[in-house]
Amino acid sequence: MFFFFLQNLFDKISHEVIALKRVLVGITCSEYKDGERYMQATGEDYINAVVSAGGTPVMLPICQNTEIIKQQVESVDALLIIGGIDVNPLFYQQDCHFEQGESSYCRDKYEIELIQYAATLKKPILGICRGIQVINVAFGGTLYQDVKLAGNNIMQHTQKEKRSYPIHSIQIQEKSFLEESLGKTFYVNSFHHQSIDKLAERFCVVATSHDGIIEAIEHIDLPIWAVQFHPEAMCKTYIQMQNIFNDFINRCQK
Repeated sequence: MFFFFLQNLFDKISHEVIALKRVLVGITCSEYKDGERYMQATGEDYINAVVSAGGTPVMLPICQNTEIIKQQVESVDALLIIGGIDVNPLFYQQDCHFEQGESSYCRDKYEIELIQYAATLKKPILGICRGIQVINVAFGGTLYQDVKLAGNNIMQHTQKEKRSYPIHSIQIQEKSFLEESLGKTFYVNSFHHQSIDKLAERFCVVATSHDGIIEAIEHIDLPIWAVQFHPEAMCKTYIQMQNIFNDFINRCQK
C-alpha cells in the first residue's frame, strides 16, 4: 500500500514538473560591426515577448559547423527566426537586382540549415519579417528583391512611423493561426522592402495586405508559422500582438 502511495505521489509530482516546464525557444541573431570587432545580438523585444508568453529565450549565434547547428536545434523546443537584412538571392537561384540590399551569405546559409534541420525534427518555428522570407527560401520559394517589382500599385512597406504603431491593414484567412490572435483583419507595422514572390510548396498564405503582398504563411503539415510584420515591437501597445507569441508557446506545449 505504501509503495502505491509513493508511486502515485511521484507520478503527481512528475506531472506537475512537466506542466511547469517552460518552453525553451532558440532565438536567432543579427550581425553587426562594433569598431574592429564583428558582433552578434538579438533584439530585446523578441526576448521580452517570449518571456511574457511563458517561454525561456536562448540566443543562437550564427556558425557554419553542421554538428553545432544540429546540437543547437536539438537543445531547444522551438525556434524564433528574427528580422534583419536581405536574403542573398543566390539562395533562390537569382542574380542581384539593383534594389537588392545588404545581405550576409554566412547568416543565410546558417539559418537555412537551422530551419531545414528543425523541420526534420518537427520543431515548432515562428518567423518574423526576414524570418518569413528565409523560411520561404529554405523550402524552395523565391522573393521579390524589392516590393516595387510585385506590381504598379504597391504601397509603402518601410514605415516612417514608430515601430510600436501600425501603418496598414492585413486581411486574415479564417481558421488560420493568425486569426486566433488578430481576428479577420488587423493593422500592422511594416519594415521591409522585400517580400515573398513564389510561395514554397506545402505552405499556404494566411494573410495579405491590400496591395497583395503576402503578410503571413503557415505550413500545411509542419508546425511552422511566419509573419512579414513585427509583432514583438507592438506587444506593449496592442495586446493582440502578444497573443501571437502566447499562441506560439501554447502550440509548442501540445
